[in-house]
Amino acid sequence: MTAKAYSGRAQHLMATARQLFLEQGIHATGIDQILKRSGTAKMTLYNNFGSKEALVIAVLEAEEVRTLAWLDEVLSKAKDPKAALLGLFDAFEAWFSHTQFRGSLLARAAAEFPARGDPVHRKVADYYAAVLARLENAVAETGRKDARSVAGSMLVALEGATGIAHATGASIAARRAKRAAAKLLG
Repeated sequence: MTAKAYSGRAQHLMATARQLFLEQGIHATGIDQILKRSGTAKMTLYNNFGSKEALVIAVLEAEEVRTLAWLDEVLSKAKDPKAALLGLFDAFEAWFSHTQFRGSLLARAAAEFPARGDPVHRKVADYYAAVLARLENAVAETGRKDARSVAGSMLVALEGATGIAHATGASIAARRAKRAAAKLLG
């Protein structure tokens, strides 16, 4: 997936919306608040997105592109596939340790839009499918025949660590998840 091209004003609006969604949630963030903080005219919102839901989806699409690129970069750093997979947990720990860490916007969006048929929820499900595919390919490179199963467990470990780190502020959750992943990979 590639990010849709938006004007500079629309990108600024999206960045502001993303920050507010992370700070206080999607439902709790009103359009007027986004417009005020961004200094953007209402016409910019409606000309580029048409609605708050479309803005939310655009923000999530941009988050997906950014996150998948980051995962690809982390996975490509190590020459050994097992080391690359375990390196993900080190990268997540660094993310968790960042002072601006507020958890996963995509996971939070799924929680705020729990109906599986909702377009926002579907966008998040598509994201997780893309992450799972990347993990499955990386696990398959280790020679494991059960790559899909192991990748699914690794995704659960990564997402669980993210949720725990967000809720508790304990970046050590990544190290604990890494130990579980190392056992999975054998």
